Formats: sequence, C-alpha cells, structure tokens
Amino acid sequence: MPARIKIIDASRGIAAIIVLVHHFMTFYGGHIKSVSSLFVFNILSFISDLNTEAVLFFFIISGFCIGLAQKGILPLSKEEILSYTEKRLLRILPIYFLALFVTFLAGIVTNAIYYDTSYGIINFLGNLFFLQTPEGVKHWFSPYGHNGPLW
Repeated sequence: MPARIKIIDASRGIAAIIVLVHHFMTFYGGHIKSVSSLFVFNILSFISDLNTEAVLFFFIISGFCIGLAQKGILPLSKEEILSYTEKRLLRILPIYFLALFVTFLAGIVTNAIYYDTSYGIINFLGNLFFLQTPEGVKHWFSPYGHNGPLW
C-alpha cells in the first residue's frame, strides 16, 4: 500500500467538513441566525455555499486516491476482478447500511417516521437497492428520510 499523502487527506477532510456545515445549515440555519451573531451566521453561510464545489472536489480527490491505491494492481482475471469488487463492497456497504439505520433512528427520535412518506418501507427498499435520486428530481424513490447524501 502506498504511503498516504497528508495534504490529500487534509483536503478531503476539509471538503467533508464543508459538506457537514452545509447539511447543518440546511436544517438549522434559521435557528443559528436567530441565536448567534450575524457575523457567525454569515461565515457559516459562506462555508455552506461552497458545498457543490466541495462535493466535486471530494469525489475527484477520492477517485485519485483509489487510482493511487490500485497503482500497479490491474485486475485482469475474473478472480482478481471479483476480489477487487468484493473488497470495495465490503468497504462501502457497511457504512451505507449504517447511514440508513441512523436515518431510521433519527426518524424515530423526531417522530417523522410516523408522518413523513420518505420514511416508508417502499422508499426504504428503494434506497436499500440504490434506486433513489436526488430530491427535486423526477424519481422512483427519494432519499430515505430526506437524507440527501444517500443518493
């Protein structure tokens, strides 16, 4: 495994924090504006507005990291391709399923699960099989519990 490049890790971390601030401001921005100074709100809003660029940057850098990790390892045989696929799925799926579960718990805690159709079992199954699209796009299934990152 190649040595980690600290500036790339830091850049991905900053991009992830920007996305986190955006999600926080999406849900709690009105409350933040009412209880904090305008200066703090404006800083958080500025950071939040960098969300689209941060997501694109994160994906580009992540693709570079995957390529770097696979440098010199070109799966050619069926067994190598299956092994690579299995490793990727074992890395991605547990986190995805955890995100669905945490969203379910958030729905219970907020009582949204009882009145919000995005928490329905059919929508859950659609998300379980990756059939969701971003909210606001004509779709089969919306992100479970309005958890936009699930798309």
